[in-house]
Amino acid sequence: MTCFSLWHTKLLNGYIRAPEIPALEKSKGHAAQTIVSFTPRAWWAKSVPEDGYIHKNISRHLACSDQGIELVALLLDARWTTLRETVGGILALQTDFESLGKCSEEWDNSTELEASNEGRSLKQIFKAVLLSWGRMSEGMRVFYFHVSGRLLSLRKKNILVEAYLKKSRG
Repeated sequence: MTCFSLWHTKLLNGYIRAPEIPALEKSKGHAAQTIVSFTPRAWWAKSVPEDGYIHKNISRHLACSDQGIELVALLLDARWTTLRETVGGILALQTDFESLGKCSEEWDNSTELEASNEGRSLKQIFKAVLLSWGRMSEGMRVFYFHVSGRLLSLRKKNILVEAYLKKSRG
């Protein structure tokens, strides 16, 4: 961890103390399981004050503090999607997904996140959210119904998609 990433970590911990961040397994198939079993800090909770800064910049700070696994777990949580709509809209969520590119070295050094199964899964989730965004004005239940419909065919084949759909129903 560099001095710069330590600064990002301290800033994040000023809002919520960090849980133990697990190391990703380098062998295939373990990264997705690690992500699904990891619980990110509750950045959507009312105990985290909306001070005009943290919710808008959380993805960048997580990426720069070498906490990419928490960023991915956060993006897989429907409560975060809901908060991002309130705080910054679809462009803010897009920024969160784009921040993942900064975390690629945390995955497998031989493969970029974009080319990994996890990266493709997250892109598909984001596309489903993007295509369903117009339905958010009808309520979150309708929005997640449309997101689920767009991801249904991938559910049984993909552990990250299945985790996202389970959390969106909760």
